[in-house]
Amino acid sequence: MEQEKVLKIVLRQIKEIQYQADRIFSGDKSSETIKTFSQSSIDLKEYIAQNINDERIRSYLAEIPDVNYSRITVKGWHYAFWPSWFIVLYKNYMAMNKSMEEISIARGKYAHMELFVRELMG
Repeated sequence: MEQEKVLKIVLRQIKEIQYQADRIFSGDKSSETIKTFSQSSIDLKEYIAQNINDERIRSYLAEIPDVNYSRITVKGWHYAFWPSWFIVLYKNYMAMNKSMEEISIARGKYAHMELFVRELMG
């Protein structure tokens, strides 16, 4: 009974992660949204590792990438020197693209994880 409860919680959290990823890909690419996705993914991976003993799921967990998005803030002196301001914007753009790629991979992996969990539930 306890395992069934854990599996239901995991399924609900996977759905939430997928919803967050869909929201990001629908246009809400704010730093807060991406950080929320990242933290939710880390928390879910920890919960699964602690509460599910299925080896297939545990090994698949390692394949889900962590999303590491850190935005560089533009400081006042960056505006005085156009090239440095451009470099900051470019670095933020590249960090966003990398994060979007990681989120896309993680979303796909969570979709597969959902199938594994449903299979365990029977």
